[in-house]
Parts: sequence; C-alpha cells; structure tokens
Amino acid sequence: MKKILRLFAAALLLAAFTGCLEFEEQTLAYRHDAQTDTLRIFQDYHGIFGGDQADGLSRDEQEQLRSVLTTPRTFFFANWIFEINHAALREQLNRLRDPEKRREEKFSEEGIVRLEQFFKTLLANSKIENGPLYLDAKGRLCGAQFVTLTKISEVLRTANAVIPDFLRQEAAKEETTAEGKAVMLASAQKRKIFLCLQGNEFTITWPLTRAAYEKAFGAAAEPDPKAAAFRRSGGKVSFADNEVTLTIGAVSDSTTTLTLPMSDKPYVGNAVETAKAQGTIKEKFDAPTAMKKFLAPTR
Repeated sequence: MKKILRLFAAALLLAAFTGCLEFEEQTLAYRHDAQTDTLRIFQDYHGIFGGDQADGLSRDEQEQLRSVLTTPRTFFFANWIFEINHAALREQLNRLRDPEKRREEKFSEEGIVRLEQFFKTLLANSKIENGPLYLDAKGRLCGAQFVTLTKISEVLRTANAVIPDFLRQEAAKEETTAEGKAVMLASAQKRKIFLCLQGNEFTITWPLTRAAYEKAFGAAAEPDPKAAAFRRSGGKVSFADNEVTLTIGAVSDSTTTLTLPMSDKPYVGNAVETAKAQGTIKEKFDAPTAMKKFLAPTR
C-alpha cells in the first residue's frame, strides 16, 4: 500500500522533498461540487514531530515547520515528502523553460508539453490556506489546512494525460523487471483515465503485476496498517488485467473522510516548544467543526 501511494504521488509529479518532520496520522476529508467543478479538501495532521532527535527540532526541522505554516504547501499521505508546493511548481516550470535543462528531461518533447500543462493547471487552480497549529485531546501537536481545487476536471485531465509518460519513463529504468515493464507499457498504451472523480467517489487505477498485488493485498500479504485503515474508512481494492484499482467514497456521498497512520516512529512532543516559541499554537481550535464549516455546501 505504501509503495503504491508513493508511486501514485510520483506519477502526479508533484514536488518532492526529503524532509524530517513527520506526523503520526493524517485525516483528509473532501467534498466534490460537480456543478462548480470544485473539490474542497480539509487536511488535519495529527501528532506532528521531528524525526531527527528526541529533544527538540533540528535546524532543518525548525525551518520546515516555519515554511509549512507560511507557504502554500499541502501533503497527501506520505510523511510530508510528496506534496503540492506552489514555489516548487513555479521552479519546475522555470526549469522547463530553459532549453538546456529541458533537454535533460527523459520525457519526449510532447511529454514535456503535457507536463508543463499539468503544472500550470495545478498551480492556477489550487488554493492552500494554512490553518492553525493546535494541541488535541491527547496533547499532540496538530495542524489543519484548507485546500480548494477549482476546475478539478481539468486538473485531472492534465494529470491523466501525463501519467502514461511517467509510466514509460519508469518502464525504461534498469531496475524495472521485465514483467513490470510489460504491464506499465500496456497500461500506458491502453488506459486514458488513471484518476477518476465521479460525485464523491475517487478512483485510482494503476498497473501492477499479479505477484505485486498478491504481496500487497492478497490473502498472504503481510499486515499493513495503512491498508487496514484504508478499508476501515470505506476504501475498496480490486484487481483485473494487471491493474489495481483503489476506490474511496461513493458517488452520492456528501463528504468523504479518510484517516491513515503515517509515521513508523512513535510520536514525541519535541515540536511543541518550538511551535509555542513561534507563537503559532492556537489555544482553542475545534477541528471537526472547522471541517464541517469548510466542506458545507455553498448556497
């Protein structure tokens, strides 16, 4: 499950960082308004801490904590590694405008054009508002974000257009097995929609060998807290024609909520004092109420 989530995030080609801040678990709740073509997402990060040292944050972690509170960045179930980061998206676009750096890309020229279009569409149609840091009932440091994606159908269309280029790039790597290469290339050739949002039902379809599927999701698969939590949240997993499909939510749902454990390390309160010193902890914050208000239907 973890590997598939990372591959999915990489496929979206969002900015990648190897940060040290971690969080114990994350709750993502969303509402899709098909009439306005808008997807609103409430992010709630539970148990934020530094992974470098037990007593306080390292300098890098302090800087990262500052940046996530003041810049438009949001994270999707990957220990603050994969994210939508406006500054990084602009940097990537500038890089692709440089002819020399453009030639360094392993995509075809047509693929680079598709990649640019995706970056531009995501940047233009994503709004990320940072909520407060707060302490939950367990005394853990937590944080909230309010994310709005407008023209979500166009964001998904441009993402779907660039995913086959990513799959062909992955298939060309030396470490990719012959079987893995075959299923990636087959999926890149035949499939047009990898990410689908219908009503409040979100579906990811991804190429995967039968052996890899059985190892991750089969009867003999090792226990995976993320996979178990995904199913508890109503998530469904299916496999056909060398592709795995992950589905969360239902078409008729008004809102969908997914909570997953994130860090393999136990939570420690080493970020609390830094947050207090920065004056960024809100004394009272009702996350469930904030979520309901943000996701409430607009009239």
